[in-house]
Amino acid sequence: DGTKIGARTSLDQFTFAAEYEFRGTGLENADILFLSTTYNAGQRSYSLSYGEFMDNGILNNDGEYFALGFKQTLNPRVMFHGGYRQTRRDLTGTEHLIGVGVRLIWRHRSDF
Repeated sequence: DGTKIGARTSLDQFTFAAEYEFRGTGLENADILFLSTTYNAGQRSYSLSYGEFMDNGILNNDGEYFALGFKQTLNPRVMFHGGYRQTRRDLTGTEHLIGVGVRLIWRHRSDF
């Protein structure tokens, strides 16, 4: 069993979101909180996210999540993106990840 509630709203160039999830036994038996915000500045956007995993199970493997990201749109079909993520869990320790990428979009398969 599980229940998730959330909300998202925008104010000028900012978008804010929050989610809270209750997971019962069989689904990790935990409470999960996730908060994020995005700032849109024309063709560039920046994001900041934070999450908590509160384990109610026998292992008590709590965790935290933190991320920073950006996206640069060159045109409607080409975007660059990158970010940094840190995840910490009680049992497995801390993980750091940096990623960059390019997103290319075609409208129809015949565009290839």
